[in-house]
Amino acid sequence: MKILFVTTRNIIGSGGETSLIKKRAATLANKWGIETEFYILLPEKAVLQNREAIDKGTLIQHCNLFILPFSYYKFIASVTQRLARDPNIGAVIISGTLLGFPLLNAISKYKNKVKIILDLHGAIEEFLEYPSDRFKPFGFNRLLYKICDHDMKKALSVADGTLVVSNSMKEHISTKYSPPEGFNFFIVPCGVCFDGIDTNCAIESRKNWRHALGIKEHEVVFVYSGGVSKWQNIKETIEFYNRVKQYLNAETRLMIMTNSKNSIREIISPEEQDVIIESFSPQQVQEVLYAGDIGMLLRDKCITNTVAFPNKFSEYMAAGLEIICSTALAEPSIIVSEYKTGYLYSDEEARMNEIIFWLNERITKRQNNLLALLNERSKIIGVISFNNTLVKFADWLQEPSL
Repeated sequence: MKILFVTTRNIIGSGGETSLIKKRAATLANKWGIETEFYILLPEKAVLQNREAIDKGTLIQHCNLFILPFSYYKFIASVTQRLARDPNIGAVIISGTLLGFPLLNAISKYKNKVKIILDLHGAIEEFLEYPSDRFKPFGFNRLLYKICDHDMKKALSVADGTLVVSNSMKEHISTKYSPPEGFNFFIVPCGVCFDGIDTNCAIESRKNWRHALGIKEHEVVFVYSGGVSKWQNIKETIEFYNRVKQYLNAETRLMIMTNSKNSIREIISPEEQDVIIESFSPQQVQEVLYAGDIGMLLRDKCITNTVAFPNKFSEYMAAGLEIICSTALAEPSIIVSEYKTGYLYSDEEARMNEIIFWLNERITKRQNNLLALLNERSKIIGVISFNNTLVKFADWLQEPSL
């Protein structure tokens, strides 16, 4: 069986969306033998930029503003021709905003042959809560929201089900749109492709990367992994680090892992000598994270964050980091609370003493017996492993279409 994955997401560039989609597809192929073929519609500029490797058989069609309608309908024709030609395609996943109802309508003609699945990574309220600086002055963000809201209602009436990253996302979609009876939700968080931590390799990677980055053995490393998108709160994260470091019983460093080095250097004061700003390939990220100790995920309370499940949360988990996680992130907060993997942060100044006490306690435990902590963490990686979270979806895919 094969999946045709149709998207406007830039999955040939690095990022959380790319990571989720590629890891999910790799697990479906490796564990269940379900291959994925990608059809991607992207702006010409994105196609010409540096890209990650993508599977063979991928169709990448570029467009520009002047020929967008032509490119769009040519793209639809490519998708439907592929469906007509290949009897092994049993499902179509539609991912990304602004694909529009004409595509869904064209694919729906094959519903007796394929299952149609939406792929929802977040809430469209992001257009309103974190509007692009390019669109906000003209009110385009509100227009985009209305278009996507309309498309969502149509899509839910045509699709057989949807992938969502959190139970909160499922509840949000169910409450707002009331999908038809029998509609399927598959909760598959941004996760990892393994079920445990190889603690010996983790310790070795920690040693090697600390040496490469000039980090001393006794230094406690706070980690921010991400970019400069508004919802990622990079400025607030740096401010938080600067506030707490002076009260800790250890020397500290802040490691910022990012593809936006120049933008972040504009935020960091030249006097801050304890900050490391580096870029790493997607293949290196998990190993480099072993060099850290405290992972930070600070978010504002809004719909965008309530339904989200950041890829970085799973990477921090899998690296054995203690995670300072905002309560605004509903699903990650549940994991932190249930499995004691970090501290739930709600930006309350009155609780700063509590945060300092917790940090000093965890730092001492890590310094005394890091191996034991990694072994404990290894036992719960299955919670975020695609090997487990994809079971229901994979079983459903392999059921005969009605």
